[in-house]
Amino acid sequence: MKATSRETFSAPTEEPLTSQSNNFSEIERESYSKEMITEEYQPIYSEDRHTLVNFSQLAEKKLKELLTYLRQFEDDFISYDENYETFLEKGLLSIFFSLKGNYIINKHSGTQKIWFVSPLSGNDTFFYDCKVSNWINSEGQNLDQRLENELEIIIGKH
Repeated sequence: MKATSRETFSAPTEEPLTSQSNNFSEIERESYSKEMITEEYQPIYSEDRHTLVNFSQLAEKKLKELLTYLRQFEDDFISYDENYETFLEKGLLSIFFSLKGNYIINKHSGTQKIWFVSPLSGNDTFFYDCKVSNWINSEGQNLDQRLENELEIIIGKH
């Protein structure tokens, strides 16, 4: 039986956050995106199909950055709502305000987006835009700014 490119193609031994994929043939790129997608390695192609980024790593990094941001203002949040609580577990960032509602921000591997659920604005999704190296929604708003604006409204700094 003749081997196809899918059978002979092997994944890189290291999983860099980004890499130039100019050396991939179109067949390898197609089989790579179909066969190598797992929870651990989710490739995202830029619009020009030259840059390959790891969805799972990028999403986890963003969720950790958001958790770090939230911890900087924990005293403000607790003074507003003594029941405030936040945690990050298995790709899910939860922010609890007993007075206003809960935020859920999680990575969704199936769509390669970060889902955002807000008590103020409802649901939204953010995708990684390689051109600007940021998570943005369909209206061009970035995830950081969206969360920051809403939290300022909740604790009365807006």
